[in-house]
Amino acid sequence: MEVIHMEAGQILHQRPATLTSDMAASKKDHYDVMISYSWGNKEEDFPCQKRMLKLKKELEETAGLKVWMDVEKMRGNKLRKMSQAVEGSDVILMCTSARYQSSNDCEKEANYADYWEKPLVHLKYDNHKPSSWLGILICNEIYYDVRTDAAMMKNLPEIVKAINEKLPSTGSKGTVSSKPVSKGRVFISYQWADQRRAMKLRDELIQDSYKVLLDIDMMDEGAGTSILEVMANAVENADAVLVLISKRYKSSVNCRAEVSYAYERKVPIIPLKVDADYIPDGWLGFMIGSALYYRVDTDERLSESWPAIRRAIDEKIANRT
Repeated sequence: MEVIHMEAGQILHQRPATLTSDMAASKKDHYDVMISYSWGNKEEDFPCQKRMLKLKKELEETAGLKVWMDVEKMRGNKLRKMSQAVEGSDVILMCTSARYQSSNDCEKEANYADYWEKPLVHLKYDNHKPSSWLGILICNEIYYDVRTDAAMMKNLPEIVKAINEKLPSTGSKGTVSSKPVSKGRVFISYQWADQRRAMKLRDELIQDSYKVLLDIDMMDEGAGTSILEVMANAVENADAVLVLISKRYKSSVNCRAEVSYAYERKVPIIPLKVDADYIPDGWLGFMIGSALYYRVDTDERLSESWPAIRRAIDEKIANRT
């Protein structure tokens, strides 16, 4: 949509063919993608923003994209920051919802993106059918379902593909990283005597494009942070938890805390047996219940069980709401 102001038969304002000095200065903050969305309900602690933050992290970590979102570099004039973000981004991820359509700021943002002829990738956050100004903007756009975290993760490869197709072929960064898109985040909970087995599992998971949360890696990344805080964050960010069960695991206070927190937060738990003779009892037996377990007590057993473990992880992530 081109904005034109006519006076005395002359065009006084139209979309410039070249950047002004102010716009050129903003180009130093170049982004592959800008996420345009409405924060969501304050009473529910801004659920849409939380989902978009998760998407931002996935796009950055697994697709190598530089992503702008309105949670950073927002000091100063808000409209100036939003306009610079639109001007400096190659593709706009538009996450539509009923709140998005009713937001004056979102309308300004979307119209300005259209004014600059920015390519759009449409994400659908709720069941609202776009109409009015929003309907006109996106009526011909295919949408990608992000109505739940599980749906978003399932559609992530297609979202990345759509972004990649709309990125310019030249410029400061014109292609998506060849790094594969993550299938989800998997936390490995184990007793330290089984660390070698946990590391073997980590390697298998990474090879199959999962993001792995393992204590020895996370403690290196979170220097200065308490181990309890690191492990709590890992459980909170996990899509599934692999529990390496053994008698040693049951006796560990830290292991009990980890799996109990996962159980409390309803993070799917997949039990793996590292002790073939151990039958879960007590609190661990209660946590595991009648869940199907997989033997990984030897390298050979792990190799045999891996296809089934991978399917179990994928099913748990897909079914999680």
